[in-house]
Amino acid sequence: MSQKTPNIVGIVTVGTKGQIVIPSDVREIAGIESGDRLFVLTKSDNSEMIGLCTEKGLEDLMANINQKLTELTEAVSSAKEKQSR
Repeated sequence: MSQKTPNIVGIVTVGTKGQIVIPSDVREIAGIESGDRLFVLTKSDNSEMIGLCTEKGLEDLMANINQKLTELTEAVSSAKEKQSR
């Protein structure tokens, strides 16, 4: 399974109130619009932030993970069935 490398598309600065401004070209690339909710993604141990994701992007990610898990479950079942013959 290949792992995708990160793609840096912009840099943001955290203001005094903890807010960030996402550059307009980055918002356009990501399809982010005013009022969108973004989810902050971190490593499992919360050691560092790895990205922001729109609600739609998170839904798509979860659907993809669910599909991959279904495929894996079916492959394991098929392998077990062949082994038991």
